[in-house]
Amino acid sequence: MPFHCQPVALRALIYIHPPILKRNALYDFLALFHILKTERAIQPVGIYANNGLWYCPAYCFLRNDFRIFRCDKMHSATFDHTNREPIDLRNIHLGNKESLMQRSGGSYLKLYVELQQEGVNQCEAHLWLKNSLHVRADGSGWLDGSITARELTFFASFILGLGNKATIKEPPELVGKLEKLISEVIKKYGQSNSKGLSR
Repeated sequence: MPFHCQPVALRALIYIHPPILKRNALYDFLALFHILKTERAIQPVGIYANNGLWYCPAYCFLRNDFRIFRCDKMHSATFDHTNREPIDLRNIHLGNKESLMQRSGGSYLKLYVELQQEGVNQCEAHLWLKNSLHVRADGSGWLDGSITARELTFFASFILGLGNKATIKEPPELVGKLEKLISEVIKKYGQSNSKGLSR
């Protein structure tokens, strides 16, 4: 499967990958966000792909918290040659997001989503859900974990793609975000149908 990544971002991706595997990486990322170049000193946790895009979860020294950076937004990457003291990430990896959240001390929402068997099958294709996905003997299952408020839109879009194979139990904020998204889709195609009928 091809993954979207701009040439400069691909070079940055290749640059950061080997040191991450050695678990001793501290980097200074020059990332391109909304056409504005912003320099961020970060300590990467790893890299992963989802829906055709590459992501790099990392500790951001500017925000003093964990952030997820999109690799296609990276303009370049260089080693941080300052005397900045790296934090201990030896026990943090892509598979234990919960530990990462506990370190950040931020505000998180409890996630619980019931899944029919087809919903489980779809979720199993996404490695980033590995630690949140639980499967019953009958093939059904559930997602159990934590998300940030910033992730609500992403998860609403993802769950919308599962259709009626998924039922959100919590958080209520995610239910509200999904309802808003569905309303926008209905409004969009409702207007299209009205225009088509008037012709």
